[in-house]
Amino acid sequence: MKIIVVGTTGTLGKAIVAELGSRHEIVRAGREGADVKVDITNLDSLKAMYAQVGTIDAVICAAGNVHFGALTDITPEQYAIGLNDKLMGQVNLVLAGQHVINDGGSFTLISGVLSDDPIRWGSSASMVNAAIDAFVHAAPLNSLAEYASTASARRSLPSRWINTARSFAASSQWQLPMRRLHLRRVRKAHKPGKHTPSYN
Repeated sequence: MKIIVVGTTGTLGKAIVAELGSRHEIVRAGREGADVKVDITNLDSLKAMYAQVGTIDAVICAAGNVHFGALTDITPEQYAIGLNDKLMGQVNLVLAGQHVINDGGSFTLISGVLSDDPIRWGSSASMVNAAIDAFVHAAPLNSLAEYASTASARRSLPSRWINTARSFAASSQWQLPMRRLHLRRVRKAHKPGKHTPSYN
């Protein structure tokens, strides 16, 4: 499989490449130190990445920034960091890529434990992670509805599912065609004291 991995210089991205690199063709994407340069906060940059790489079988995102801070001090601009980067960056990764991914392909997005287990100073991260999880749940339903209204009953169901991973050990399943929505989440623990973690 030809897989784009966004954010390969971080801890999670390196682990993904190490796990999948021996079995698949990996295209490393990120702001620096990558095969293809991309900024997930910029839709034009995402489109340019897909145009450069061509058709792909899967996309894995291990990138995204959020701000950690006390609710009494955090500003709308600091909340916007997570909304524009980790949330909409991954949403736009899917929107721009859905037209070039091969049949049977899938997207893997990163959220985090804080959507279920909030911590002090983590309200922005909890909000963003929960929104990503909701997007993952809802997006395939929209695809299915659109397909049902336009496609012939003789055709197979669409296979461009979006999936997140609950355990990184499940990455070995990337060898198999993903024709159903697999709700497995990649959970990355927050390290206290780091206010704007970058997974790029």
